[in-house]
Amino acid sequence: MAPELEGLFVASSEGGEAELSPLYAMPIFLGRLLPAGVIGVVSAAMIAAFMSTHDSYLLCWSSVITQDVVAPLKSEQMTANQRIRLTRIMIVVIGIFIWAWGLFYDGGDDVWDYMAITGAIYFTGAIPLLIGGLYWKGASTVGAKLSLLAGCSAVLGLEPLRVAVQNALQLPELTSAHVGLLTVGLTSTVFVIGSLAFPSEKQHDKTTTIEK
Repeated sequence: MAPELEGLFVASSEGGEAELSPLYAMPIFLGRLLPAGVIGVVSAAMIAAFMSTHDSYLLCWSSVITQDVVAPLKSEQMTANQRIRLTRIMIVVIGIFIWAWGLFYDGGDDVWDYMAITGAIYFTGAIPLLIGGLYWKGASTVGAKLSLLAGCSAVLGLEPLRVAVQNALQLPELTSAHVGLLTVGLTSTVFVIGSLAFPSEKQHDKTTTIEK
């Protein structure tokens, strides 16, 4: 390591902290290793990859909201033009949300923890839904919906919310991993209870026929 960089990434022997996070090591390394023109090409490629990822996310989630949320709730079937128009509107709305969240959210989570927590919001609810729907005849629509809603509790893994809940309830120290495991347990529990308490109509009809 160059002597002038040692103080930036390595803590001093006197107990002081390093000035920069190790996350800055890669950009600085590339900046010193690559010539100016190549740095521009690499930066352009990274920006292109960033835009490609986000336009896929925007199109995916706007289509999901249109097809799987709004369309089933409408009494009349939506036309193709209405679906396209709503999808375009949702792209703009989701883009504004991403901009606002990225600008104003000031959490202390690592990038990987943040991605894991936000992904867990859907994934933890979908685990019991998929397993139960495939391998348990008692699974019901209500249980599936409750499981997905309970998956939203994974958002408590974000540091500001986790610390607030921990202080409010006087709980021992929680980590995002603890919250993730608790969320999986919660989604599984509400899925089973919801399915048993509110069986699907077909399942209820079969049970009634067997009893007769």
